[in-house]
Amino acid sequence: ADVCGLAYLKYLSGQAQLSEQQRIRAERMTMEYIQRRLRFGFMKELLAQVGKPQLLEDKTFVEYRTNPNHKVVIHYVVETPREKQCSYVAERLYPTEVGVFVKEFTLFFGERLTWFVTETMEDGTESSTPDHSLVENREEELVTGTKYAALYEMARTLEERDMRLLEQQMEQYGRRQFLVERFFSLK
Repeated sequence: ADVCGLAYLKYLSGQAQLSEQQRIRAERMTMEYIQRRLRFGFMKELLAQVGKPQLLEDKTFVEYRTNPNHKVVIHYVVETPREKQCSYVAERLYPTEVGVFVKEFTLFFGERLTWFVTETMEDGTESSTPDHSLVENREEELVTGTKYAALYEMARTLEERDMRLLEQQMEQYGRRQFLVERFFSLK
């Protein structure tokens, strides 16, 4: 059952070290769940342990656990340093697994995610969580070579106002995009 497999992977994500057999099994199982769009925050740490951090490095997860029959709505806003106006979005969540509601976000350097969750019980009463906030500002440079990593590093460089480095990064990104489109286009 999925719940057993996910519990096993969550357990492995909390281990300091994995045996070779655990690493191979964790990678295979995690890949299967990701392909089925069953993705959770603990998988990021697990993928880093098995040497595949790029698979979810661009994701930030908000998870909420409650009775699966309750109506769950997440209210959130993503603020960027360059935008002056933003507004809250309200989105109904459905359980990814029994009683677990997940919303994933892609955040770039300097962006702030603020959210709270409202839950409506079967009798109609409603409760809300306090506001939570997260600012994306990893200290270490992303070196996975993915498109996300390149854009993330450009956002960091822009925030630091290093225009010479930003110009180099943009030129490198543009060259790479040109090559990808040239050699891998679907015609």
